[in-house]
Amino acid sequence: MRPPGAAAAERLLVAPCGPALQELSLATATGGGGTGDAVLQRLLRASPRLRLLDLRGCPRVSPRALLSLPCADLEQLHLGLHCSACPPPRAPQGCAALAWRWRHSLRELDLAGLCFGEQDLAQALAAFGPAAPLRSLDLAGTRVAPEALSALLLRCPSLLYLDVSSCRRLPRGTKRAHRGRAELGRCLRLLLGAGVVPRTPPEPPDPQQLPHSPPELPWAAGQ
Repeated sequence: MRPPGAAAAERLLVAPCGPALQELSLATATGGGGTGDAVLQRLLRASPRLRLLDLRGCPRVSPRALLSLPCADLEQLHLGLHCSACPPPRAPQGCAALAWRWRHSLRELDLAGLCFGEQDLAQALAAFGPAAPLRSLDLAGTRVAPEALSALLLRCPSLLYLDVSSCRRLPRGTKRAHRGRAELGRCLRLLLGAGVVPRTPPEPPDPQQLPHSPPELPWAAGQ
């Protein structure tokens, strides 16, 4: 547990980054919790040109904090939890709102190990259509549904890398990393061959319905 006043001390020590900032990595491999909402918002409140944000191993950053950032054209967003020492699981929502906000600019999205719900993930994937620039998507260890995944593969020709390792809802043969259009096409054929019917949620999410999350919100998926 962090000592009393630790969050306030963090905020005092962090100065905002400048408006020219385009890349920021706060990733950690230790599973200790990493950066929280207040620090992230203070760092980036004056950085509208940000293109790359790497928060791997930082489960205390909430979707609502990310949506409050001024960067309008984020291209790479890495949120995955690739460490088994991460905090205990809960089930927040918000990945759909993130995907819809930056669907026009995102080229890489990493949600590995996060415990977003099936419907939230389906709405997130629905954000990416034929004109989306998305090239790389990491969904390893998530609750992605085969219906939502097959719909994405049918309508997103720009996708070149997909990791769905350890996704329990997917059929045999698909739960791995797929590289290139040939492997992605094979993944789609396996999904359709298993009787999966592609399905897309009818409406985008409403960011105003996101819960007001406490600073210590963990995103880690259950084991």
